Amino acid sequence: MQNFNTLINKFYVQNIIFFVLFLSVISLIAWFSHRYTFQADWTAENSHTLSEASVQLLQQIEEPINISVFVGNKELKKQITSFLERYIRVKPDISIAFVDPYINPDKVRNFKVTAEGELVMAYQGRQENVKSLTEQSVSNALQRLVQQQNNTIAFLSGHGERAPDKQRNYDYQRFVEYLKTKGINASALNLITLGDIADNVQLLVIADPKTSILPGEVVKIQQYLAKGGNLLWLLEANSSLHGLEEIAKSMGIKILPGVIVDATTQYFNIADPAIALITQYPFHPIVQDLETLTLFPQAAALEWTAPNDTWEATALLQTLQQSWTETGEIKGSIEFNENTEEVAGPLTLGYAITHMLENEEQEQQQRIIVIGDSDFIANRYLDNGSNLDLAYKLVQWLLSNDRFLQIPAKIAKDTQLHLSFLAYPIGRYGLLFGIPLILLGIGISIWMQRRRR
Repeated sequence: MQNFNTLINKFYVQNIIFFVLFLSVISLIAWFSHRYTFQADWTAENSHTLSEASVQLLQQIEEPINISVFVGNKELKKQITSFLERYIRVKPDISIAFVDPYINPDKVRNFKVTAEGELVMAYQGRQENVKSLTEQSVSNALQRLVQQQNNTIAFLSGHGERAPDKQRNYDYQRFVEYLKTKGINASALNLITLGDIADNVQLLVIADPKTSILPGEVVKIQQYLAKGGNLLWLLEANSSLHGLEEIAKSMGIKILPGVIVDATTQYFNIADPAIALITQYPFHPIVQDLETLTLFPQAAALEWTAPNDTWEATALLQTLQQSWTETGEIKGSIEFNENTEEVAGPLTLGYAITHMLENEEQEQQQRIIVIGDSDFIANRYLDNGSNLDLAYKLVQWLLSNDRFLQIPAKIAKDTQLHLSFLAYPIGRYGLLFGIPLILLGIGISIWMQRRRR
């Protein structure tokens, strides 16, 4: 009997120890969960966490950001709070203030709010309204806020150039609209009707003129460059410089005859050999983070010779050895002919040029990009490879916005689930009937086994 009582006492002691340890573990877990957080996003494109581009953008913003959320609905408020917490985890000095639009109509009018759930983001006295609760909308608004407000690009027009506001395949409307989402304004510039290049123009784009530029216009472009203006010059193969020969000579640029033909296109199932592929990039801030190829249709090869010791250039875009400049007709079987003007690869079709200008106050760095192709950012080719990413980085470098060079241009999202013809009914009716029937079968099986006992 004594042994039995001893066992009972041991049993009680073990239970007490177990419950004490169990409560201690639960308390520790609760304490750690309150002080530390851990999240895992297993979606294919990390849909529930910020992209690397947004994280890099937030890390470069030095000052606090204030966000006013105009919402009265409690469920919508929870949804917005959960979404914005992704940004706060990266940048803790983001402050959020909730404003009930039904109680504060004056604030709704002052902030020009038009819909419930709208965000008003403020940074250094500037503000942006965001109506769509998506990462792309919020991150683009942040970038517009921190972007310099005088970022203005002028596209030379009046000579058949690529238009920044047209939807034709060879024009640039899609690229210009993308730049607008990043706080960069672009418009056409006709020097005949508008006169001189305005002082607020930070970048002049000359994209494949078809007719000669008048001498008076050339003088205005030269005056703009002499003041240190930045230039993006997009050329075409077998095309005239249309009056800009002296400008090309002053910066040491020469166009080689012929069209770049690239034999490596066959490895990527590209039928047109006149598309130059760039698969490797030099160490330069513009392209150092590019990892995928860029495509340049009907491109021209370039050569650069330093006019003097104040000019420096980097061969930004170079083809592989399996390329050459084809001066003949690109039809049927073609091959390199060393007895002609043709030049074997590797070939350079893009230069990043810097020029140090001295003024009374300080030295100024002028930035120029010359590329032997104007199609790669056209509406038709913008989505090929990393063309958009490259074009965006070119513009940011030319605008001296170096801190934005590491932010990729595209944010991919796995927002749709595509099922095959067979997978759709299996998934639909399997969830509706299959799983309940399986659970019912398991329950019946367990019930029958118990009855046999």
